[in-house]
Amino acid sequence: MFIARKIKSAYRLIKRNFIWEKDAKECREDIKSKSIGTIPEGKLIILMPHSDDEWIGCSTILKKYAERVLVVNMNMKGGDDKKVHKERLLEAENVAQKVGYHFITIGEDKIKSLQTILKSEEPICVFLPSFLDWHEEHLQVMNILKSCLVNLTDRPKVAMYQVSLPLPEYFVTICISLTKMEWKSKWSTFKSMYKTQAFLPVKRFALNEYINGAFGGNYAAEVFSISDYEKWENDMNRFRLSNSDIKVYKEHLHEIKYTRNALNNHINSVLNGEE
Repeated sequence: MFIARKIKSAYRLIKRNFIWEKDAKECREDIKSKSIGTIPEGKLIILMPHSDDEWIGCSTILKKYAERVLVVNMNMKGGDDKKVHKERLLEAENVAQKVGYHFITIGEDKIKSLQTILKSEEPICVFLPSFLDWHEEHLQVMNILKSCLVNLTDRPKVAMYQVSLPLPEYFVTICISLTKMEWKSKWSTFKSMYKTQAFLPVKRFALNEYINGAFGGNYAAEVFSISDYEKWENDMNRFRLSNSDIKVYKEHLHEIKYTRNALNNHINSVLNGEE
């Protein structure tokens, strides 16, 4: 019985990987290259809801611009118990030390603490997960940043990065390329440094980067959407997902082609006034 279960599990994994690779090739063929901007000069702050989000979405920025990056651990619980939460924090701190960027953990009053950090650091740009996301705590970070910036007159730019849902083509403004070797190295580092996340379906995340490589004609890429605060807030109000939408995306999270098509359809429906 045990052997039969193992064989069945292995078959499901092989089948899923085959479907993922097929979907990734088809999705990549549908993407058109576009004019891509660059990361702005100046201090960069990356908001990290959970340990590993910063590496999944922003590893290229962490490595290329380490000397001017500050990662702010937003200290979201993520459903972890105290022991795992502490282990995950140590993992993120170890990566920061290894790569060479600055890392701090936010205070208990997250809005007040982040306001203090923003005033002190005066970043040119703040990075956080996209508002097209299913994770409640990622969306909480979005609302915390909004509360901090809404009353400021001198606001930094806001940049969205990709985590478990792909960033739709409509929003991609910056594409940082990854060679095949760099792409493999990124995920090899992830597996070795974030051992608490051994359950994560790394291949699905990596294949979405392979698809994104088509934006700039590269093997793979991390993509971002950078805009002024006013545009980010306006887009967030227009395009953010409803609770019923989020439920559907969570149900289909492991379907690469379905998720990308659904997000593009959502964007087009909003633009055409259908939502």
